[in-house]
Amino acid sequence: MSKKGFTRIDTNRKTLQVYRYFVDLVSTVGSSKMALAGKTIFITGASRGIGKAIALRAAKDGANVVIAAKTTAPHPKLPGTIYTAAQEVEAAGGKCLPCVVDVRDEDQVLNAVNSAVDKFGGIDVLVNNASAIHLTGTVDTPMNVMI
Repeated sequence: MSKKGFTRIDTNRKTLQVYRYFVDLVSTVGSSKMALAGKTIFITGASRGIGKAIALRAAKDGANVVIAAKTTAPHPKLPGTIYTAAQEVEAAGGKCLPCVVDVRDEDQVLNAVNSAVDKFGGIDVLVNNASAIHLTGTVDTPMNVMI
């Protein structure tokens, strides 16, 4: 499992598959150490799970990572906040900007994008990993929920 830098073990098979896909994708772009170095990656839902795994992998290449997620306080059953994830990103070799973002709130999204542009000069990659649920049919779903 250490092939192509994979060291994270996750019992969730879907997380593992997506993470491996991302590692393979990065490896096909060019040499692994250069593919994301200096690039800014904006990742929604990156305080834990798949989003955090992608953030950590990008950080190993020296990427600037924007963690855009809601979790600011520890959850009793789910570890990780935007701040603990940011510490891990920086420990892995990347620069990080943790932003409190609920993807359903356009103002929070725009503020995070502007903060990323101010800090890193732009955004090169968007990984929209966050999810929001609205239990209606497509026709009945308001546009601000379909972001």
